[in-house]
Amino acid sequence: MGLDIGLLLEYYDTDGWQPALHVADRVKNPRTHLGLLEVCSWSWRQSPTSIFFGDDPIIPFNLGLPTDLSARVWEAVHLNFEDDDEYAGWIALPDLYLSEWSEQMVLVEGWVEPQYAHLFGDGYQPAPIAQLKAMGTHGYHLAQTLQWCRRAKTPAAFAEYQKHGLQPYESRLRVTWLEPLIEFVRRIWDEGLSGLVELEFPERYRLITTVG
Repeated sequence: MGLDIGLLLEYYDTDGWQPALHVADRVKNPRTHLGLLEVCSWSWRQSPTSIFFGDDPIIPFNLGLPTDLSARVWEAVHLNFEDDDEYAGWIALPDLYLSEWSEQMVLVEGWVEPQYAHLFGDGYQPAPIAQLKAMGTHGYHLAQTLQWCRRAKTPAAFAEYQKHGLQPYESRLRVTWLEPLIEFVRRIWDEGLSGLVELEFPERYRLITTVG
């Protein structure tokens, strides 16, 4: 079953929390339906979920909903909200540390044919995109495929494969590499989050998840 996660932006003024429609022009692809501002969305299976939720999030959201939601946001999210919903949450804009995403590194994993595994070295280096593309058409397509991989919990060092040897059934090997957070979640960054980096008074903004 498909499940999409979206981020609604709220702003605090003298009347309390309100949908932040006044900054919609800062977002590349704003969705302003129902008097709300959704800055981005993604499928729960995609990479942003592991950044914000789960057992080891890099930027953990506060789980549950704030008690002082604006009326419009409450109407939009409460119908799909359950107390045990693992993707229902919120975060203050400053707590995202958006300006640091180009420096924050993420360990990523993917699967490649054995002849490419040595290019990934100890598993703690950037993806060898240039080397893969230089190895021909297949290497080029493999480089493109690596953009759709997931977070890794442990590194995969090529030296370990050399030590233990490859088994006949191992047509693909797990490899890992380091990637800037901004690249790992590039789509939602380009779609909306990049426009929030230089907002004035960031402490007056927060993001609420909508799940559906």
